[in-house]
Amino acid sequence: MRIRLASLGGAFLLLWSSGSATAQGIDETLRFARSLQAEGEYYRAITEYKRVLFLAPPESTAIRESAVLGVGGALYSGAEYARSADWLHAHLADLPEGERRMEGARLMYRALLAGGAGERLLALSSELEEPTAETRLFEGLAHARIGHWREATSTFRELSDDPRYGPAAFHFASLAAEAERAGWKSPRVAAVLGIIPGAGYWYAGHRQTAVASLVVNSVFIGATAQAFRTDQDLLGAFLSLFSGSWYAGNVYGSALAARRHNENLQEELWSRFDLTP
Repeated sequence: MRIRLASLGGAFLLLWSSGSATAQGIDETLRFARSLQAEGEYYRAITEYKRVLFLAPPESTAIRESAVLGVGGALYSGAEYARSADWLHAHLADLPEGERRMEGARLMYRALLAGGAGERLLALSSELEEPTAETRLFEGLAHARIGHWREATSTFRELSDDPRYGPAAFHFASLAAEAERAGWKSPRVAAVLGIIPGAGYWYAGHRQTAVASLVVNSVFIGATAQAFRTDQDLLGAFLSLFSGSWYAGNVYGSALAARRHNENLQEELWSRFDLTP
């Protein structure tokens, strides 16, 4: 009987020590993953975080939550913004309501902004039943990210009286209002002006290209006219076709130059929004 009791006691101690060792191993793996992430070894860190999720029992909620956020953070740090947002969106339900879930949502929103996915941020934020002031701040940033400056200004101004986010919202509202008045160019206007060689490029801010366009088009038109005046009809027809293609390309290029101007201006204005905590 004593032998049986001793055997049972030994088995219990063995199981207990085994479980303790497993828990300790999971904790060490989590610490190792954080160390790798801090050292910039993002993809190795992701592997270790996922190892934690595989080994940790369902009741180890705190450890699993840290691993979930760890994967999202490592993907973000590795500039894998779309993958980071996808991972966090898929696992937000695994995080408890409150600050822990908001931490995941915050990181997801940052990843979406960094990846230029402002429209997706707005779509995902609408899934929240009761958006917080912080969520509204991110929505304003999403509008700014995609160049909806009027909506951004309005959203930020709604938060100007918020005790926590009011100062940041007031600053962002000023930036957004300034962006509304920035030197945006209309591609349609540029294309219409492009009917006059060089005028569309000049409007879009490409002055050297405008001068070159005027000179080259003038040369082609002059050469075409000269060919017909000297009865070189075949050459004239060829030059007419070439000149027409070049002329049409300048009209299209004027619109494209205006678009590129707006894209560059958008990135310059967006860079003024400091998202550091």
